[in-house]
Amino acid sequence: MLQISTSTLAQFTHYFYFLEYRLVMRYSFLIRTVRHRYLKLIAIVIAVLLAAVLLDSLVLEPQAIILSVTNLSIRDSRVPSGKVIKLIHLTDLHISTYGFRESRITELVRSLKPDAVIMTGGLH
Repeated sequence: MLQISTSTLAQFTHYFYFLEYRLVMRYSFLIRTVRHRYLKLIAIVIAVLLAAVLLDSLVLEPQAIILSVTNLSIRDSRVPSGKVIKLIHLTDLHISTYGFRESRITELVRSLKPDAVIMTGGLH
């Protein structure tokens, strides 16, 4: 069985602490450099995400309005046979001002010549 005295153990411990201190002092610039690189990377990722959000909200989203026309035939006993009622359902417009996007909606609605326009969802 190996026996180590307390003083020998203390010397080993002291020596290992000394080596650890020397390594930390010698290579601490690497730790700072690596940390600095990670901070730069995080800053770049945040900047790219912010640019993507701004591009979407200021350039792409104002131009992207989804207009779809769906034709449904519904038979109802309350409507005389041969009579066609044309309804337009507009939903979730979320508009506060009238501009280019909204004029596209108006043009489409007028071109369909509806009997009634039904608006549901959020208007503002």
